[in-house]
Amino acid sequence: MVRRLEHDAALAQLVSRRGVHIEQGARVRELVRDPDGVRVVTSAGELRAACVVGADGVGSVVRRGAFPLPQARAQVLEIDTERVPQDGPADAVHFDLADPSFAGYFWDFPTPIEGRIHASRGVYVVKAPGDTVDLDALLDARLRRMGLRLADHPKKRYGERGFPLEGPLSDARTMLVGEAAGIDPVTGEGIAQAIEYGVLAGDFLAAGHPLRTWTAALRASRLGRDLRVRTLALRPFYGAARVRALRLLEERPELLEAAARHFGGLPQRTGALALGALHVAKAATAHRFIRSERRPEGP
Repeated sequence: MVRRLEHDAALAQLVSRRGVHIEQGARVRELVRDPDGVRVVTSAGELRAACVVGADGVGSVVRRGAFPLPQARAQVLEIDTERVPQDGPADAVHFDLADPSFAGYFWDFPTPIEGRIHASRGVYVVKAPGDTVDLDALLDARLRRMGLRLADHPKKRYGERGFPLEGPLSDARTMLVGEAAGIDPVTGEGIAQAIEYGVLAGDFLAAGHPLRTWTAALRASRLGRDLRVRTLALRPFYGAARVRALRLLEERPELLEAAARHFGGLPQRTGALALGALHVAKAATAHRFIRSERRPEGP
């Protein structure tokens, strides 16, 4: 596992060696469009650009100045702790979706800190408007079952925005990528999609396409289609289908393997997607049949 801080530092060093100038410590405050391009107002002064790629995260200044801002659909609470006896192998990533009281999951990831393997632990919660789910209470209750306490560790909080099913993600001078555009709302996974966004956007810009066409190009890409499917799956996955979906993964190890390979960005084994679609279709058909059998008769 590589910590995000180390990943970002390595990425910055790589692009610097390739001649990209990085304005260290400058916070973008405002974008001003004019006939000649874009004026970027930062805490260190002003910059001018012919176009701007907004890769500035969930609180994107680029998005806020020009595009609809979708509601923050999810919240994350995370801490780092020592490992405990309940943890599995040091290279295992653990997702716990068994608690039906909230839309989301707990996680336990190994994470290297100062040369030793610790554990990143947290809770991801998809929150509807007016939802009062208490992330601190959820995570603290789980930690106490491990002999840990939330109050003993520094807390990190994040907001997440899912991929929008409609609306612009670009105009003549600006385009959005990564978390600024939207990520997988089911898992809150952002870095894997951000890397794919970067490859797609780099090829798009290198080809000289008009920035206005980025929205359509993104939505038509494999990444865009994948994010659309995940967004559409959000409500049913964390709704009535949740228990059945988890049971199906337990009963069909090949589906769990396919999901893990997809999450890890690995190619699927031959026929895995077709087999998975068949099992899902069978489960959905059985679910509809059971519901119809239980439906009360009319007068």
